[in-house]
Amino acid sequence: MELPLIVEPERLAQSLGAENLLVVDLCKAETSASTQVPGAVRLEYASVIASRNPVGGLLPEASQLGHVLSALGLTPAHHLVAYDDEGGGKAGPPSLDPGHAGPWCGVAVERRHSCLGK
Repeated sequence: MELPLIVEPERLAQSLGAENLLVVDLCKAETSASTQVPGAVRLEYASVIASRNPVGGLLPEASQLGHVLSALGLTPAHHLVAYDDEGGGKAGPPSLDPGHAGPWCGVAVERRHSCLGK
């Protein structure tokens, strides 16, 4: 499956149900139910970041990230599409915001990840 780095909702809709597609919902719990893409897996953002006082929002240890993503069912064959309810700040890949690495920079297996556009 080939999806662009920023995938528009219409294009994602055409791919929903594909065996190698994993859609991850990083929205706040209170908005997730009303914004969830069909078939998306809900993931608390806190589970893919680490805090080391006084700094938060860091990448977790590789083993923690691997455990969380394996629990979601992510394999090297999957294309990961992540989205959030904050304009892509949590789901966006690092190339979209050079000042914020985000948790997905270690996830891109041969760049098989996308961010859902508006």
